[in-house]
Amino acid sequence: NLMSALAKADWGRFRYYSSRIQSVGVGQTVKTDLPPESAALVQMFHGPSSLLPNIKTISWRFIHNQNYMSILPFIGPQLEDLSLEMDEGIDNVAKLLLLQNLSHRVSTLESLRLTSPGFAHHISTPLSTLISSLPNLEHLELPSFFLTQEVVAAAARLPLLVECLSYSKWTKNAESYHESGMCFDFMPGSFPKLETLAFASLPNRMAEILQSPDHAGRLRLVMLDCPAYNSPQEVESVFAALGSGAQQLESVMLMCNPVPQLTPSSSKDSLSIETIRPLFSCTQIEEFHLYAPHFTPLKDEGVLEMARSWPAMWSLSLCPTPLVKRDLGVGFSILPLFAKSFPNLQVLGLFFGKGIPEFDGDLYPAYRFTKLETLELGISRIPKNKTRDIGFLFASLCQHPPSIGDTDIVELLVDESASNMSSAPVPVPGSADQAPGGGPLALEEILRLIFKFAEKAPLSRAARVSRAWSDIALQELWRSLPSIFPLLRLLAPLEWILEATSHHNVSFFGWYESCSLCPH
Repeated sequence: NLMSALAKADWGRFRYYSSRIQSVGVGQTVKTDLPPESAALVQMFHGPSSLLPNIKTISWRFIHNQNYMSILPFIGPQLEDLSLEMDEGIDNVAKLLLLQNLSHRVSTLESLRLTSPGFAHHISTPLSTLISSLPNLEHLELPSFFLTQEVVAAAARLPLLVECLSYSKWTKNAESYHESGMCFDFMPGSFPKLETLAFASLPNRMAEILQSPDHAGRLRLVMLDCPAYNSPQEVESVFAALGSGAQQLESVMLMCNPVPQLTPSSSKDSLSIETIRPLFSCTQIEEFHLYAPHFTPLKDEGVLEMARSWPAMWSLSLCPTPLVKRDLGVGFSILPLFAKSFPNLQVLGLFFGKGIPEFDGDLYPAYRFTKLETLELGISRIPKNKTRDIGFLFASLCQHPPSIGDTDIVELLVDESASNMSSAPVPVPGSADQAPGGGPLALEEILRLIFKFAEKAPLSRAARVSRAWSDIALQELWRSLPSIFPLLRLLAPLEWILEATSHHNVSFFGWYESCSLCPH
């Protein structure tokens, strides 16, 4: 039935629209999928060229083993950005075969993202082979536990790579860290253009990796995941390495939350201003986020020293959620000093102690947070009878009320004192008259600019207004698709079929999409 439908399909119409697609996402929910048999039949009738000749961005989610090859017919010669998400239903054999088939098919890639559970040794070799086949790659993002020595060595040889990121989107446990390649080496000359680096390792190894100017000299952003440390001095050595070898740093994030199963004897001693002082030599830092068991409460001198060293700081977090339950925390009275010392601050994360000063009644203090958008209070506990004082303090110190992070004092937002804070007006763009005719709307450049910000429904209506509008509107309408199924419907419409499952399933002769049942 599918072959019969494809044989009668209007392939000229299909190619007309498929040539306009530059971005597509497939399988973004667990209820959508594309069987490989369907993709193969479409490819057979279409011909040897790519189904999407001008595609530049693909985001593809693989749900189970049967469909891991469906992506291949849609890879085009101009593909620049590829994001692959492999669910737990994809076994190691399927991952290996997928990576092998992608090698030397996507040589034009500039950005590669891979999301997958599992362990590195299962796919380390095909992944390193794929990376080695991407001479134009500039951005690489992998799970932390995929950064084995083999993968790192392949990435280090890429001549244009500026971002090498890992992420920790999985449950922290000893098994994951044992597979994370935390003992890899950077050879001399590695990462000649690297500006962004994120990886997991122990502090001594981090310090050794970061102290080399070969790959640290150009760093602007570092994200470090440290599952254990023996003393604050080890953490200080990491900052000392960055301070001496990465003078262009603009953003630093260090996570030092211990994983007990990995190193039971990991220290829970407090970090302090002394720990981060070696980083004060990097005067271009604008973001600094430190997460650890505890941070010794800052004093006024420490705040002033940070402000002198990092004058452009706009995002600062110092252990807002400590693991060690101590009553020690900064006092709310230090907030005016932060407002004075960091005029550009937009994000502030601190752990506050129990000491709550009485509000002095000054609603217009000399120094206020003029740009603060988010205040992360971590697990700070505020006595309920003090919420009014804290509410007035926030109202007086913040020109615009900031959003409060996930804390135990969210009730501040509904407190009577907080209600006195006025929200900044949010501009709501009006809809301009888009009637066809002469004037500015007759200019193609103006129409493209307008249609660029239009939603799908207005674009489809605009495409039916006139010949002059049609091509421009269709170009924008088909530029980015949230699913591959609108394109497949051009070949054969989907039929609505109700199946005895927990959701309504929509299918047509081998390709299918699940969604709410609608009248046919």
